[in-house]
Amino acid sequence: PAPPSLYILPDIVTGPEELLLLDKVNSATLSKWTTLRNRRLQTWGGKVRSYNEPMLPEPLPSWLDPFLTDRLAGLFVFDAIAPPSKGSSGAKFNHCLVNEYLPGQGIMPHEDGPAYLPIVATVSLGSHTVLTFSPHRGRDDILETTDTCTIGPNGCVFLPRRSLVVVTQDLYERFLHGIDEIEEDVLDLARGTANGVPLWNPTMVREWADDGAWVVKRGTRVSLTNRIVKRVAKLKLFRR
Repeated sequence: PAPPSLYILPDIVTGPEELLLLDKVNSATLSKWTTLRNRRLQTWGGKVRSYNEPMLPEPLPSWLDPFLTDRLAGLFVFDAIAPPSKGSSGAKFNHCLVNEYLPGQGIMPHEDGPAYLPIVATVSLGSHTVLTFSPHRGRDDILETTDTCTIGPNGCVFLPRRSLVVVTQDLYERFLHGIDEIEEDVLDLARGTANGVPLWNPTMVREWADDGAWVVKRGTRVSLTNRIVKRVAKLKLFRR
């Protein structure tokens, strides 16, 4: 079974909302993208340079409202560890990392690091993926773009397209997470595995497939990773 510090909510956005969000992401200027070996990304809210250095805030784009900023606040996603935001019923994230993964791309096991509160809420657009978790063997203060190690995973979750996954508490602080660099996922519901790794949410997968082996090809996936940076410099911001 999935740990209690892991939550998955299917269809956090509708099909038309997904298309609108993807259009906004793809409309960004080339200068907004950072291209890495295994993916490209956009950073919104400010650059996190060090866990002990305040982030210089930048305005989050207005297209995140109401689909994500207000919706996640209304679900009280961050409220277990953060106070409600001014003028809102719930806490709001102040940082959004947009990752684009082509089929065959992924990210090695890593941690998000101490610059953020220990909770992350990620929305998958365009395609599913399988997110793996492995025990944290040794702690380094690293940021999201830093690969750390290659130890084998001890569990994974299938993340449907348009779903929200929330990772917090022990799973956030004591485990690394990553995505295998493969073009398709083999879901064996008879054995309860995905790509040979124990699957923590087989019940959710059974909504799309019968028991037995099921091969799902990955498409281009855009993830919106939303977090709360702990230390933020005091500046006046104007929304875009």
